[in-house]
Amino acid sequence: MTVLVACSENNVKLNELVSFSKVKTETEKTYTDELEVEIFRNAIEHAIKLDGIVDVVDPMYKFKLDGKEYFLWLHDAGGSIMETNDTHTIYKLLEEDAKQLKEVVN
Repeated sequence: MTVLVACSENNVKLNELVSFSKVKTETEKTYTDELEVEIFRNAIEHAIKLDGIVDVVDPMYKFKLDGKEYFLWLHDAGGSIMETNDTHTIYKLLEEDAKQLKEVVN
C-alpha cells in the first residue's frame, strides 16, 4: 500500500523586482497569516491560462509558495502571474483575487 502525503508551506515569501532577474534590495516580506497565504494560493488556483505569445513588461513582484516561484503583476484592471520556470505561459488573475492580493501586498 502506497500513501501519498501533500505538504504545503505555511508562508509566502515576496520580493519587489526591478526586472525579471533583479530583486529590489531589502524588500523581502514573509506572509505567515493563514488567510493571507490562502489568498495567494487561491489566486494561483483560480488563474486563467492565456493563449498566445507572452510579451510583458518586467514584473512587479516575485513570490514563492509551496515550492514554486511566480512572477506577479498587479494593476488597476486586475493582475497576472507566471511561473518563473515557464516564462512562455501567463495566467490572468480573477478580478476579486487580484483585489485581495493588492490589499495584502500594499
